Amino acid sequence: MQNTKDSRKEISIRGKATSFFIIEDTFWRNANIGAEFRLNHHSVGIDYVYFRFRYENDSIVDGIEYSNGYNSFSRRDYINLDYRFYPFKNWPDKYGIDPYMNAFVKIGKRRVWSEHETARVRNPGFHPINEQRSNFADYGLALGLKMGPPEFGIDVNMGVVRRVSDIWYERGYNYSMGSQYEAHNFKRMKWAFHMRLNIYLRVLNF
Repeated sequence: MQNTKDSRKEISIRGKATSFFIIEDTFWRNANIGAEFRLNHHSVGIDYVYFRFRYENDSIVDGIEYSNGYNSFSRRDYINLDYRFYPFKNWPDKYGIDPYMNAFVKIGKRRVWSEHETARVRNPGFHPINEQRSNFADYGLALGLKMGPPEFGIDVNMGVVRRVSDIWYERGYNYSMGSQYEAHNFKRMKWAFHMRLNIYLRVLNF
């Protein structure tokens, strides 16, 4: 019989669902689910990722700050495709850790919007952004570490991405100009920090 410790052929699922807040005005919600297919030192994976951010803006009346202001939102949905190289295939059994190098691509969409009343009413002389949308692709490299036995544990990685975004938005327009909207579109490229934290569960070992 083949020794499975010397031959790592396995399928794992990975993911998480979290919700938390910072101080009292900033709320985050994140969920993702995916799978990883590993053959010895190499693996490929795919994930669906959902991320939502809400910020509560305080209202100020006669110099007094109230906590019943409007909400601003940001939402991202994307597919993550990744390749991993595991240099030490027996370390999970010996030491309970499994380091790896990671190359990945994220392809998705983002939407940013606000409940601010002027963004809906678009008062003359004021030009708020009504809504912003974008398609983006991230190309990244990271270093990661699985902590735990091969069957179940925590998976964390950190690195950098080169983000390429195609962004468009509508800006409230002065009614005297004869139109309610002014559309804008542009491309943007930037470097960004990357971090992922997941729970993994091996479902098949052969």
